[in-house]
Amino acid sequence: MRTKWLNCMLTAIDSVPMQPETKESLLAYFVKAANHMVNC
Repeated sequence: MRTKWLNCMLTAIDSVPMQPETKESLLAYFVKAANHMVNC
């Protein structure tokens, strides 16, 4: 489920034009959130 959710978030990020710094921050946040949800 973690991987499926993360792939959805990465697809969403890729579909929106944004600055590279913003994209990098979102990617880091989503990976951290996905890892946290596994341990809940």
